[in-house]
Amino acid sequence: MKATTKKETYNNFLGIDNVNDSTKIIKRVKGIPFVRLIKAENVDLHTDSHISRCNGYTLSKAGTYSSVWSNDKICLAINVGDLIQIHSDITTSILMQNVGGNEMAYETVPDGAFDSVYFTNSFLIGKVTNGVASLLSATIREFKTVLPAGNNVKFFQGSVYVVRDKAVYISDVLNRGIYDRRWGFKFFESDIQMFEPIKDGIYVSDSNSVYFMKRTGSTQEVVAAPVFTITKVCDKAVVPGTGCKVFNVTSPSEKKHEQAIIWVAGQTLYIGGDGGQTEAIRENVYEVPLGMTGTCVFRKSGDLKQYITIVR
Repeated sequence: MKATTKKETYNNFLGIDNVNDSTKIIKRVKGIPFVRLIKAENVDLHTDSHISRCNGYTLSKAGTYSSVWSNDKICLAINVGDLIQIHSDITTSILMQNVGGNEMAYETVPDGAFDSVYFTNSFLIGKVTNGVASLLSATIREFKTVLPAGNNVKFFQGSVYVVRDKAVYISDVLNRGIYDRRWGFKFFESDIQMFEPIKDGIYVSDSNSVYFMKRTGSTQEVVAAPVFTITKVCDKAVVPGTGCKVFNVTSPSEKKHEQAIIWVAGQTLYIGGDGGQTEAIRENVYEVPLGMTGTCVFRKSGDLKQYITIVR
C-alpha cells in the first residue's frame, strides 16, 4: 500500500550530524539558527528546507530474482539460474538458461545498429543484442583471444573492460569481444573493489587505495595498445558495491563536474570528478556505518536527486 506523503517544514537544516556532540548541532549564521538532525528515518530531505515521508511501494513481481538491472531500453535479471528479460508489463522471458547463481554485472555498449548489453558473472560472458542473448565468440586471429568472464564489465573510450580479481582485460576497439594477449590487460596489487569510468578516466579501487586511471595514446588505430597514467586519489579502499556514477554535479568545494563517481571508503563518502579531482563529503559531521560490502543507486524523483547506499 502506498504511503501518504507528509511534509514537515523547518526554517533551515543541514542534514544529519552523527559525529559531533548532539547538544551542539545548532549552528548560528548571522544570528539565524541552522539545525542539524540527530536521526532521520524513512524521510527525504529537500533542498528547500522541508522533510517529507518516503512513499511506499507495491509488490509488482514475486519470485526469486537477483542481479536486476536496466537501462532506458531493457531490464534484465537472474531468476532460478536463468538470464531473463523483464518487460514493461512485468511479464518475463528467458534469454539464456543455466547461467548460474553468481552475481551478474551488465554494461551497455554501442554495437552497430543496436546497442548491446554485455553481461558476465565470473562463470561466463556474453551479450544481449536486439533481444537475443549469446556468449562471446572465439577467434582464431593471431595474438587474440575472447574476453574472459569476470566480476565486472565496463565500457570506456571504445573498449570493453572486464575485471577479474586483480586483472583488467581490455578489448580491441574494432572488435569488442576479443583482446590482444600481448598488451590488452593490466594487473593491480590486490583484488579490484571498484571500477567506474567517467568521461576522461576510470576510478579504480583495489584492496588498499583508490586510483584515477587515465588512458593515453590513440584509441582510433587498428592496433591501439592501451597505456595509462595512474594517480592515487584516496588512501582508503572502497566498500565494494558503493561506487555510483552521477552526472552534472557540484562537489562540496563548489567544483562542477560533468561526470563523477560517489563511493564509500571506510566511514566516509567521497566524490571523484573530472580529471581525478576527489573530495570527502561532510566527513566532519557524518560517518557512514562500518560495512564490508554494499549496494547503491542514484534516484531521481521530483526535485530529489539522491545517492542511496546500504552497507553491511
